[in-house]
Amino acid sequence: MPGTIDLTGVCRDPKDVKVLVCAQEGQAHSIVSSDRDLLDLRRLGDTAIVNPGEFLLAFELHALEPSEIASRFRREVLADIQANIPLDRETERRVVEALEMKSGTGKL
Repeated sequence: MPGTIDLTGVCRDPKDVKVLVCAQEGQAHSIVSSDRDLLDLRRLGDTAIVNPGEFLLAFELHALEPSEIASRFRREVLADIQANIPLDRETERRVVEALEMKSGTGKL
């Protein structure tokens, strides 16, 4: 059964649209791909589009509380992650909170 969401024209490669539709209809947190056409989108709705290395980092971060993230990563690294790696919304919130902890105390 074909998807019901029409995402025609969202991606440069029309063959990738079926992946995007599947992710949207399945409410996926992430699409993991090495396909440059998909990766250039970075995000579609609440779905992060990441390469395998970014996914492993996001997976590690997702399992941690903000205080643990703040203690494991330097502020500069967290800022780089926030700016350059699309994360699922919950992990993104945790990284922002960890950055706020780093900025507020300067001790972690």
